[in-house]
Amino acid sequence: MVIELVTKTLSHNVTAYPYTIMLIMSSIITIILVSIISLSKTVSSTSSDRVPHSFYVSASFMNTFTRLQEEIERLNTMAPTKKDLLSIRYLRDDIWENDLKKKKEQRRKARLKLKNDSPSSPSLLIYDDYTEMKSNSKDEIEIHFCFLVHGYKGSSSDLAYLELALNNVCDSDDMSTLSRDNFIVHSVICNEGKTDDGIQNGGDRVVMEVMDVIHHKIKDCKKIKNITLSFVGNSLGGLYSRYAIAKIYDKFLVDGKNNIMQLNNGIQLHFNVFCSTASPHLGVADHTYITLPRSAEIGIGYAMRQTGKDLFRISDLLWNMATSEKYLKPLGSFRKRVAYANAFGTDFMVPTETAAFVHPDSRHPHRLIEDKQKENIKGKEINDYIIASFCTEKTGNNDFSNNSINKDNSSSLLWRNKRNNADEFVSMATSLDSLGWKKVFVDMSEEIPIGLDFSKIQNKIKLGSGKNTFMEKMELLREKDFVESRDLASTFVKAKDYRYNLPLGHNMICAHSKNYLNVMLFRAGRPVMDKLAKDMIEDILSWKRDAKEEIVST
Repeated sequence: MVIELVTKTLSHNVTAYPYTIMLIMSSIITIILVSIISLSKTVSSTSSDRVPHSFYVSASFMNTFTRLQEEIERLNTMAPTKKDLLSIRYLRDDIWENDLKKKKEQRRKARLKLKNDSPSSPSLLIYDDYTEMKSNSKDEIEIHFCFLVHGYKGSSSDLAYLELALNNVCDSDDMSTLSRDNFIVHSVICNEGKTDDGIQNGGDRVVMEVMDVIHHKIKDCKKIKNITLSFVGNSLGGLYSRYAIAKIYDKFLVDGKNNIMQLNNGIQLHFNVFCSTASPHLGVADHTYITLPRSAEIGIGYAMRQTGKDLFRISDLLWNMATSEKYLKPLGSFRKRVAYANAFGTDFMVPTETAAFVHPDSRHPHRLIEDKQKENIKGKEINDYIIASFCTEKTGNNDFSNNSINKDNSSSLLWRNKRNNADEFVSMATSLDSLGWKKVFVDMSEEIPIGLDFSKIQNKIKLGSGKNTFMEKMELLREKDFVESRDLASTFVKAKDYRYNLPLGHNMICAHSKNYLNVMLFRAGRPVMDKLAKDMIEDILSWKRDAKEEIVST
């Protein structure tokens, strides 16, 4: 049926090559999904047969899946309430781990309620547990917020596994010094079903929800002195977050020289850790998996409405966000900035160049971060996935007023309807690099079951052509004190050693958990999210120590 459909498409429209490619890829993915479902049925009927690990489905999962189907069928016959939707989310949580029920008993029971304080504020779902603070302490309290922001056409459940991992790290014995009430993880829900109207509108909604959650937390406690804000933005959520923090910074800034933000009740706000996973920081214009003519990019951009115009740089928003002081200074106010990117062409939606803002023409220096200690998370060495981490040094004192890039934004408009200028991408990448970043390159190719391996053929025909393997390239990078951005582009952008995999890394890197099928397909990314959660908690909690050191140094 698939072959017949493709043949008809080609016979009717020879010029529909990109559409045919996407049709073939979707057909292949459909076949994979059907195979997984059929294998899951085989597991439940023959428990003695061993199924390969990638396709293994436990009996507990099948029981939970059956319960989930029954619950959804029940809700289809009646108007679902918020309580019903929450029960489905908790039911879906059982898919993740066999012992999740025991872990959930240790976690706080989050209850949702509908809040609508003012007509101008959208109705938001927030946790009642936020009001449960221990105010009997004589010491002043600081609260750490971590907001998870989903991407295009996503929902708050996309990052449900990361939310679970963050909570598990907080509940672990290693974090016994942390008061659980003073650390809050919140998955943003305000953009669900509303990701078509542009980065600006989505970012504004994130600001409203962030401040709504904060005010609900602090209204009954008068001993709070400091609040730290951290963000994890996945895909488009990274751009939502960058826009939102600029609005928060502008609204609550009271001392621009020292970057001091303050709420109306005197509580100080501090930007703590910013993290993005597979976010298109440079947009997707000229950064598509298959190179498209500019006319096709413009057509797709308009089809995706305002968000498409922003991502394909038909508007100048991303140019301003990457070069203007209005956006760079708030982002530079974070203590740490981290960008996770898929390497080796495994991300169809957000390639390496825009996720890690590296460019073949950029010479911005990067330093390799050596991780000599191998971590083992749930039976997998995390070094097998995180292949390399590099950092850029923070330059200047967050003074962007003398940055020549900011003086003329008209160059962006000149290329709006043309092929994008490479100098623009270099300028955008250099401006972001100057803030100081940690860039983490992730390789999920071994977990993608379908691919083509031309390495053996290439080795036979290479015959001294001078092209190095990935390991040889990494050895050359380790020999240098600093490497340039173009070195990273040549190492991590193209397929590794001529091995081409199906580009499923975009959802795999964040262990996408929107539904049971995504949970099974993208569970290979869990070690990466476990590592991100552990590092995130450690970085967030180090704020107090760094704040004390800063006071002493001044």
